[in-house]
Amino acid sequence: MVKTVMPLAIVAALSIAGAGPLKAAAAENAVRVPRVAAAGLGDAAVWQKAPAVSGFRSLLMGAPAASKTECRLAHTETALVVRCTAFQNLESVQDGVLSATSQTGDYMALSVIVGTDVEHAQQHLYYISPKGRTFTMGTTAPPRGWSAVVTTTPISWTATFTVPFATGGSACVHTSWRIAVLRNAPSQGGPAVWPYDAAAQPLSWASSKPLVFMGSH
Repeated sequence: MVKTVMPLAIVAALSIAGAGPLKAAAAENAVRVPRVAAAGLGDAAVWQKAPAVSGFRSLLMGAPAASKTECRLAHTETALVVRCTAFQNLESVQDGVLSATSQTGDYMALSVIVGTDVEHAQQHLYYISPKGRTFTMGTTAPPRGWSAVVTTTPISWTATFTVPFATGGSACVHTSWRIAVLRNAPSQGGPAVWPYDAAAQPLSWASSKPLVFMGSH
């Protein structure tokens, strides 16, 4: 398998259901992330039951993205797992070229923002292309223990990200998380994000949606 990340955009605040300081994240529009056994992550049935996130919008126009993308979320005892599928004929893929000054071609970027407010939050960014080119940057050292695996079919490619809760520097029940994913697909209209907020920068604190981890740690 090729380790990589796909082009998409997701942003959200993570918390543990019923976990004191994180109850605020259990907002009306929150995405509830089910807990699964680590051994079950390879089971297709597990992912079919996981909540699906779609509705990506063009970063430039705000219209529904021409490139269909779907993400499903789950968590184990120790990590958040984000599985993103880009529906695209692989013959049209332009493998991404990634650097601190430029990100071009097909790629996926995952943003994780850890902290309870904008001023003190730490942001980590992890880019990956369909063929495994990777690049990381953030307000702290590159994420430790992060991984991404890509699988493909003739009409899609899927990136499965694993983000350890230790990324937050403490037990996740004491930490507010936000995540974002950006998918870039030049042959299908360019960058697309979820959720879309015309007033906010992509992959930022402002463009976020709450997540609640179901189950206890």
